[in-house]
This record gives sequence, C-alpha cells and structure tokens, in this order.
Amino acid sequence: MTAAWLAVAANPLVDIIGHCGTDKYAFDYERVIPEFGRCGKVVEINESSFSCRAPSIPHCRTILQLCKKHGVRVTLDSDAHFCTAVGAVPRSLQLLREEDFPTELVVNAGREQLDAYFSEKGIEW
Repeated sequence: MTAAWLAVAANPLVDIIGHCGTDKYAFDYERVIPEFGRCGKVVEINESSFSCRAPSIPHCRTILQLCKKHGVRVTLDSDAHFCTAVGAVPRSLQLLREEDFPTELVVNAGREQLDAYFSEKGIEW
C-alpha cells in the first residue's frame, strides 16, 4: 500500500486523499504523509471511521499527528449516508481538539480557508 499511496501522491489529478486511515490498508505513514504534503494533497479525516470502522481510529490518529508534524492540510468529511448526517463531524472535531491540531491546516474550517484553498486550485465558486 505504501507504493500505491506514493503513486497517488504524485498524481496531479488527485487533490484530496480519502479513506487513507482504513486499517485494512495500512501503509508506511512516516514515509507517505510528508509526501502528501510535498505534493500539495489534502488528507481527509472521515467521520464514518469512528462508527463504521473503529479499528481505523488509531490509524486516523497517527495520520493526523503526522499531518500536524509535517504541516499537511486536512479536510473533515461526514461521509454521510443519510441527509441528517451531512456536515456532522463531532468525533473528527474531538480528535482534532485532542491532538491540538492547528485550525489553519484544516481547509474546511471556515469560509475563508475554503475560499483560499479553492483560489489556490483555480476553482471559482
């Protein structure tokens, strides 16, 4: 999986890395997370991991710690499968608080950060 994620990091068509904390597909986080940052990728913190994939939680924590260490941006995602869950990320937010994760590294922490990210990518909205 390490080689696969390194290839994804190098792919210019990929902007956001999703579901990389899935425990079944663990990889060399110390090697790959800095590469995500170097290549300008944003790492998704998936809320569903906390309820549907509990074995993934320690992996998500490690990934978040390495994102903080290496200045890699993240985005929080509800991964909602029902309309009332859209945008709900309470456990992801709790994890960010526990890890004292810097708000400036969360691309969807607020409108200003999201606007800056879209502007960087040349996306008008």
